[in-house]
Amino acid sequence: MIDWDVDWTHDLLRQLLETVRARHRLELLGNAERALASGNRVAFIRHDVDMSLARARDLALLERDWGVHATYHVMWKSPFYSPTTPSHQAEIREIASAGHEVGLHFVTPSPDAAPAVSDRAINDECAELEQVLGTAVRSISFHLPPPAMIGGPLVVCGRVNAYAATFLGWYLSDSRARWREGDPRESLKNPRGDVLQLLVHPIWWGAASERPEDRLGAFVAAHAREVARPYEEISDLAYAHILYRARKPR
Repeated sequence: MIDWDVDWTHDLLRQLLETVRARHRLELLGNAERALASGNRVAFIRHDVDMSLARARDLALLERDWGVHATYHVMWKSPFYSPTTPSHQAEIREIASAGHEVGLHFVTPSPDAAPAVSDRAINDECAELEQVLGTAVRSISFHLPPPAMIGGPLVVCGRVNAYAATFLGWYLSDSRARWREGDPRESLKNPRGDVLQLLVHPIWWGAASERPEDRLGAFVAAHAREVARPYEEISDLAYAHILYRARKPR
């Protein structure tokens, strides 16, 4: 068996989701107001798509086969993909067609941006994404969230805020390829409340066991070839984008 801290296989992820589903009712973030009012033990599975729509799409199809519905937050302004291109729009629609919710992963204009500036940008980006989806965007998450949003209100700009206080009481995340609470299997067996949010980034996960920095490195190499730019330039862009601090690929 691969140790949990170096196991980033779909097999482990499936085990984690099965553990969650055995103890909680799975809900989409867009349904949070109704789900929270039910009084049931609920879990929200969230995927922030920082790097690759293709990898998110592949995970979405796997989760569909596993009987799991999750919320995928995609960026309107990403350095690695563009929802304005037909191929990326097709991947977004595939995620939605697999039964998942697609929301917005919003990049705040600047740390000191006025709330009104961010609100306008959120509404504009949601409107653009809604044109791709043909349906309403009902939830948002923040990329490198500003302090005001962490533990903030449940609803922002008329949409569920993934960083609301309600969702942070029991919050597990693989951000930067690190489970801060230790073995996620053990964490999920010891509930800290009736509401769980599990954040999983598709970029770290794959069919075979591979170190996160090497899996990220493979993506960087492929993307550099695709856009005809130097590997080191794309590597620096990737590491700055997600603030990844592990050793870079050899």
